[in-house]
Amino acid sequence: MELLSEEELAVRYWKWPEYYRHDTYGRQEATLRVPEEWTIDFDSLERARVLNEIYKYERSASGELVISLRAAPFIESQLTDSILFQLYRQREPDDPFSRGLVFTSKSMFDFPDTSIMSPSLSWIPPELLPPRDVKPWWDSIESNPTFVVEHCSCNDSPERMHRKMEQYIANGVLLGWLVDAWDQRVYVYRAGRKMQTIEKPLFLSGEDVVPGFEVDLSDAWTATKLGRGEPRIFPPRENGGFVLRVRLPETWHLPLETATRMADTNPQYKIDRTMLGDLIVACS
Repeated sequence: MELLSEEELAVRYWKWPEYYRHDTYGRQEATLRVPEEWTIDFDSLERARVLNEIYKYERSASGELVISLRAAPFIESQLTDSILFQLYRQREPDDPFSRGLVFTSKSMFDFPDTSIMSPSLSWIPPELLPPRDVKPWWDSIESNPTFVVEHCSCNDSPERMHRKMEQYIANGVLLGWLVDAWDQRVYVYRAGRKMQTIEKPLFLSGEDVVPGFEVDLSDAWTATKLGRGEPRIFPPRENGGFVLRVRLPETWHLPLETATRMADTNPQYKIDRTMLGDLIVACS
């Protein structure tokens, strides 16, 4: 392996517009076995997020680093934004935490199986929140959500997202919605029950997990302007590959020897290192 200059990177990946365009539709995610000397914890994942805001960073139950494109196209963000807005609206004005706490995809949770995941939306009921007199209050929140929402982005693998929903349920989540804006359907996951597929639902209920919460999706579906049967990959691309360029936190050292070991342990990807120390992960 050699260190690549910016010019050499451009030549090597000139057929892959995703290297320069992060608004390209299509699957852009990678699951990497990382060097033993790398610590994948809350602090390092948060630092990675700050350095690379377009990516989402998570840790699998087996300790792998999962990198996916955070940016959601307009048609997908319409749905999650609508659910988020309606979740916020159910709060009591004088006591905003009395009906639970809502989190966005910038929040991470350490689940019992040792994975660290970041749902698109999540909710913790009030009875699992720490007492108000505990200081610092935010740092005292140790419970995981009982309700999560994920959108099946065109940047995600549908199979991986379904496995992720099953993983949430196995880790104590009671209700989960996987929203597929492209095919206009919602997959509902419930603890102890089979997954339910609902075609273009106009309303969804929080059931007994989020009491009194019912979300109206009628306007959100209209805003997507996509009918059933539209292609998942839009617009079409010349190839199915992607290139992720990641600035690394200080604790994730990547000398040439380490980059070579990463390439050997992740043969499904092409691993490179730039002269600036950035990690390049490519998949053709």
